[in-house]
Amino acid sequence: IYFGLLSHKIDVMVMVINATEIENLDVHIDIDFYYEMSRLLDVPAVVVITHIDHIDYNKEIFPLEWHNKLPVIYVNNISGDGYDKIVRYFSSFNIKKNMSNTADDKCHLFTVIESYFIPDTGIVLSGNVDKGNFKIGDKVYLADYNNNYFNVVVKSIHKKQIDSSILYQGETGCLRITCEDPDASNFDVNIDKHSIITTLKHTPMSDLMMIIYNSFSVPPQAKQQCLLYVGNMITAIIVDKIEYVDSIIKIIMTCNPVLIPKLSYSDYVVGILKTESEYVISGKIYSRS
Repeated sequence: IYFGLLSHKIDVMVMVINATEIENLDVHIDIDFYYEMSRLLDVPAVVVITHIDHIDYNKEIFPLEWHNKLPVIYVNNISGDGYDKIVRYFSSFNIKKNMSNTADDKCHLFTVIESYFIPDTGIVLSGNVDKGNFKIGDKVYLADYNNNYFNVVVKSIHKKQIDSSILYQGETGCLRITCEDPDASNFDVNIDKHSIITTLKHTPMSDLMMIIYNSFSVPPQAKQQCLLYVGNMITAIIVDKIEYVDSIIKIIMTCNPVLIPKLSYSDYVVGILKTESEYVISGKIYSRS
């Protein structure tokens, strides 16, 4: 779930909840988490409550704070009541697309979501263009989870199985690549969904800071080990210290050097921290170097 939230281009977040589970504490924790994620990622979100035909339906029994934070739609699975409201909701907003021909940018970045090896075709990577654009014939780098860089060439581009000559910023598609390094015997092994395609070699980061803006998050303890999800990367971190400044919480942490290319051209990136007790925290990740 966390990989999907941070690595994919999300248009809208839909939280589907069974009405019979409304009083479950985990449901309330999930709502708070996804509400905060929708704010951090700047995408619209909606709560859809289903199976209201299984209870004595009365809107007042549902938490008022949900209505104050997010749109709430009630659906009767027997009569179909509420389906029209879902359709109207999805028709009411414009999906944000950040497509531009930024060929002059030095840093072009493609986040890999999945990798495939197709016989008689070769290596195909599906993912998102976060910055710049990619054209057939581009000579770029593939960086793997272990911070190794391989020289590759874009052989073909596909959008929903349709051949294309260019993939623009904000678009999702597939790149077919070949490796130009003659001694890269481990190239195929190193490609996975935690890889990137880039035009620049980025400096791995090990000193990071997470800033939390919500009041309901309980931060981990100092010296505790956690998992950090950021972009399409997952890495273990150690919490060095916790700082409380006014209404925000700062988590100072270190990790093995990890590639976070977006921090080379952006002030921050949204991340998720999972503690040893399975508690999940979301916030903004900054580099301390």
